[in-house]
Amino acid sequence: MNKIAKKTGPKKIKRMGSSRCFMIMFDSPARMVLQVDPLDKYRPRKTGVYNVFLAEVKNKKDPARALQLWYYNGKKKALLSRKYPSKGLFEGFNKNLIVFKYRGLKNQVWSHDLNSHQWFNEFSKNSLTNPEGSKNVVTTKMKSGSRNQKFKLTPC
Repeated sequence: MNKIAKKTGPKKIKRMGSSRCFMIMFDSPARMVLQVDPLDKYRPRKTGVYNVFLAEVKNKKDPARALQLWYYNGKKKALLSRKYPSKGLFEGFNKNLIVFKYRGLKNQVWSHDLNSHQWFNEFSKNSLTNPEGSKNVVTTKMKSGSRNQKFKLTPC
């Protein structure tokens, strides 16, 4: 293999380890972060299922800021909400994201590639994606270099 082929070949995934508190910021000038909906998806019933979407970064003194904070368990590969510590990010079969009680299901196993800044599900190989002009976050197949799949970590 020549030197040029080595430099242009696919990069290896560099997975992040455990982290206690961070925000998941969409890589855009708008400063949008991944946030858990404060209201139950099936309200008025209490099911413990919450939607996930992009929202503007909240002030540190705002109590709703806890909805934007996450932590990651590197051993279990679990992305968990700081507001609802027993609930993890879940990829639905319809490619939508929710926060749901963590049970170690395949839909709840996530990794973050520190090289490409992509969050992806270990089993489906789908990456968090922000469709153009939307505050919605869904999952789609990983695409190297896709701007819509770049989510940077910002410490609390």
